[in-house]
Amino acid sequence: MLTPGSPDHSRVIDKIYEAAVLPDAWIGVLDEICRLGDFFGGMVAIDDVTRADWVLTPSVVPLFQEFLDQGWQPRNERLYGLVQSGDLDFVCDTQLYSDEDKARIPIYRDFLTPRGLGMGSATIVQAADGRRMSIIFERKLEQGPVQQELLAALNGLRPHMARALNLSSEVRRQRQSALLNGLSLAGVPAALITEQGRLVAANAEFDGLRNYVVFLAHNRLALRDSAAQALFSEALASLGGDRVQSLPLPSMEETAPPGVMHILPLRRMARDLGPNAQAIVMAAFPTKGDETLFPLLKTLYDFTRAEARVAALMLEGEALPEIAKKLGVAYETVRSGAKAIYRKTGSSGQTDFVRRLSPVTRYSVASGG
Repeated sequence: MLTPGSPDHSRVIDKIYEAAVLPDAWIGVLDEICRLGDFFGGMVAIDDVTRADWVLTPSVVPLFQEFLDQGWQPRNERLYGLVQSGDLDFVCDTQLYSDEDKARIPIYRDFLTPRGLGMGSATIVQAADGRRMSIIFERKLEQGPVQQELLAALNGLRPHMARALNLSSEVRRQRQSALLNGLSLAGVPAALITEQGRLVAANAEFDGLRNYVVFLAHNRLALRDSAAQALFSEALASLGGDRVQSLPLPSMEETAPPGVMHILPLRRMARDLGPNAQAIVMAAFPTKGDETLFPLLKTLYDFTRAEARVAALMLEGEALPEIAKKLGVAYETVRSGAKAIYRKTGSSGQTDFVRRLSPVTRYSVASGG
């Protein structure tokens, strides 16, 4: 058990200050506190009114996703009670609400209690720039209230966590800003997202992609084109794999050219850009007069060499039988390649594929390698 002044307590403090300059280490800090304090899970929420950043232990990720999906975030009376208490220490649910209160308060009655939760401890840390940071450790109802000795240990950690969170939050914001501003100078629209597609940070160029993307509730990013959105969802679901995903970025406006969206996973030290940022998304738009359509199709859309050759000829207006003759391959081979092209670009067929990439057909098409 975590106790004030113990070697475990001192070791956690060391890890807290390590996380101050390596923000991705916060998950390890929360995990260690949960292990020593016998908590189900822990989280830190950094809220600056317009958006929130969360650090979650793996155990609470599914629970927190349900919390967001069911719309509890704006009606979280539990956190409201903590804010209203004005207490600067860790407090327990039992100190804020009676059993009768919990039976009538929706967040307890309809969400926490049915899942066997609602016996945690939390604190609020006010940052110098006005942001509010919540530190929450969740416990199972069957375990009973947090013991006073454990509460004292948490309060012994609180000032260290408050200082370190302020520093790591600023470090992360500076790193995000440097990366996204650098891409802005190159004219590249870019954003950091979570594996659920929630926007963590974006540059001005990305904010300007309103013909292509839409921002949903809880800062979730979605593509306006339904077929492209399906591919985007698949790409997010496979972020843990080895592929770098690229997908079409069709516009909903005739005057806006189609583009390509790259989804690059953040790994290892790159995760310091944000505790929940799993990928960086970048948009690319071919320029008129570009002579490199073949490598564009091959690389940006993840086409194989054979698929890129077929796609380039399709964009020239060739029918599949003619493409087979021109390439000297069986019709079924070309037909199979066309199906892969439609799947990778979210197209329903050749006509739709050409329509989606119509501005590209103005370029000089090279169907060779």
